[in-house]
Amino acid sequence: MAKKNGIKTPDGYFDSLQSRLISIADTAPSVNKVGFVRKVAPYFAYAASLVAAVLLGSYILRKTAVPEMENSAWEENLVAEVLMSADPYAIVFESETVNP
Repeated sequence: MAKKNGIKTPDGYFDSLQSRLISIADTAPSVNKVGFVRKVAPYFAYAASLVAAVLLGSYILRKTAVPEMENSAWEENLVAEVLMSADPYAIVFESETVNP
């Protein structure tokens, strides 16, 4: 028993197929070229987002930072650290030095 295919093509369909495809290709719209702005826009968006992230991070760090010590307090802290880590007998103060 032979199987019958239930799909039929109209008479002469393949005879005129080539001419119909050529006419479709001739009337197809041409492809528009992508402009410079469209090509570069994603890169500008990426750069802008990086700049925004850096500025936001800088703003947050400045607002949450501990205020700086004044110079005199910083110098006192530095001297205290040097005194704790250095040999106490090797420290010579400027007031004790003799100028020739």
